[in-house]
Amino acid sequence: MSHLQLPRWQAIYELPAADYEEAKRIARGIAVEQTIEFPYDLVTGTWFADEMTGRIEALEPFTETTWRACISYPTEAVQGDFIQFLNMLYGNSSLQPGIRALDLKLPPELFAEYPGPKYGLAGLRERWQRPKGPLTMAVLKPIGHTSREFAAMAAAFAKGGIHTIKDDHSLYNQSWSPFDERVRYCVDAVAEANAETGGHTAYFANVCAEGTEVIERTFRAQEYGAGGIMLSPALVGWGIIRELSRDPKFTLPILLHPSFSGPFIRTRETGLHTRIFNGYLPRLAGADGVIIVGCGGRFSLGQKNCIAARNAARKPWGGLAPVLPSVGGGMNRDAIPAMARLFGEDVLYLVGGDLFRRSNDLTANAQALLALLDEIYAAR
Repeated sequence: MSHLQLPRWQAIYELPAADYEEAKRIARGIAVEQTIEFPYDLVTGTWFADEMTGRIEALEPFTETTWRACISYPTEAVQGDFIQFLNMLYGNSSLQPGIRALDLKLPPELFAEYPGPKYGLAGLRERWQRPKGPLTMAVLKPIGHTSREFAAMAAAFAKGGIHTIKDDHSLYNQSWSPFDERVRYCVDAVAEANAETGGHTAYFANVCAEGTEVIERTFRAQEYGAGGIMLSPALVGWGIIRELSRDPKFTLPILLHPSFSGPFIRTRETGLHTRIFNGYLPRLAGADGVIIVGCGGRFSLGQKNCIAARNAARKPWGGLAPVLPSVGGGMNRDAIPAMARLFGEDVLYLVGGDLFRRSNDLTANAQALLALLDEIYAAR
């Protein structure tokens, strides 16, 4: 086969090595493992070696014990197949010790395969009629309440002016609050509250489930009038998000939850950097918002990681619309001033259990949160 000079995309990895030769050996191993997974000496001088195998484009020291390698891959080997893209990015190398994917550089040919979010940050602002200023999200919890009780919570939050309300990620199809019943009740409760206040609060249903039931719940949520859906890609798979975002019959915004993602993003030694998992992948998959466990809660990933994820979610990138980063995860009111300084206005504040703490009046609690945010941002 002739030498076609295929367009290539690049991934940057961090790897453990004491010197250049060791780093080169490990990087070369990644380049082969992620592509042909075949003895390289058997294909030297062929199409497989020249075009199909990953190439080391740059290799430089990062710390005394780690190096950073930029490796390019043939774009035509992944094209618009998102799962194959993930597989080539980090498939077998995820099984090797000490290898971490840090960043991505994609060519126009690959971006062309990914239309990105239907709504994204700007579209969600338009749906919620909130052209500027911080956004808020409340959570229906804890598990064990009935559907009517969750609906009452949703109505109270909506009357208090919260911009969106989501199911807790633990709410699936339990007997005391079955999925279909809960979604219908919450949709009706929020609609009634909006009619009363003139607000535009949206309810996002958690549609995570086994197998094809995910798709079925998604379309039932849309049929019932939900304002959006929530999915956990580490549980249901990135392919589901990609499929829904491309389906012309599906019209709701998609919010991503981080449940089960810790092994991917929590360590320096392995996994995917948060800029990839919480920034680039949601945009490629077509999600509209992504929950980033923020710096002010019990799941903190550290300020630098949070900022990197925020930047990757919002910065200009291949023409894809920015997604709305949501920060939360055990966050309380005391953390909000610091979060405001870090994240600016284009952020969705996720306040869960702490929104129940102030009093039993959830509407008043929601109003107090919004008043606090108005005060903080007015002073900036």
